[in-house]
Amino acid sequence: MVKEYKHIIFDLDGTLTDSKPGIINAAFYALEKMGIKNSSDNKIHDLIGIPLQEYLKEIAGFDEIETDQAVMHFRKYYGEKGVYENKVYSGIPELLKKLKDSGKKLYISTAKYEKYAWVVSNHFGFTPLINDLVGADAGGRHATKTELAAKIIERNNINDLKSTVMVGDKYMDIEAGHNTGIDSIAVTYGFGSEDELKNANPTHLVHSVEELRFLICLEYGG
Repeated sequence: MVKEYKHIIFDLDGTLTDSKPGIINAAFYALEKMGIKNSSDNKIHDLIGIPLQEYLKEIAGFDEIETDQAVMHFRKYYGEKGVYENKVYSGIPELLKKLKDSGKKLYISTAKYEKYAWVVSNHFGFTPLINDLVGADAGGRHATKTELAAKIIERNNINDLKSTVMVGDKYMDIEAGHNTGIDSIAVTYGFGSEDELKNANPTHLVHSVEELRFLICLEYGG
């Protein structure tokens, strides 16, 4: 029998929204500003989901000073254009509303700069449906998915960990579940590969928003 979850922590990019175009365009913009062209599309795509500073270091091998400069360029593009080169996955708004109306507590945990995470949340109408949102600070510190999930749990006084679940599309989201003592749901429709997610050993694995809806809404009619 599927467990009923009272507290549901969602990743943002690749789980609630398809933000890939804006992130990739911002990354290319930043790299070109730093004098780097013809970067690997695959590498830029595969690294989506990790903190921005680490993302840019991994793509281009920047040192700290270069990383800070690249982050500035990335955020210029992303803040003006990239944040809106984004679309919500079909069925997600209805799922969040159904969960909210049923009395579930909903949260967003993202390695995205928190300022932009709130812009996305407001843009897609998530904000009235969630109880809290945490993201990375401007310097990318304390931005691992484990740290962010732990912050949600502590800040919202979530004591019933057995009825809490982390939903995400990358192995870091599943690790966050393991490391904070909560269940996890891996979604394969986002940016992570199915092999990556299976190897992280999630509590559940789903392949579509419809499967996710069925899993976490099962107790009240699907």
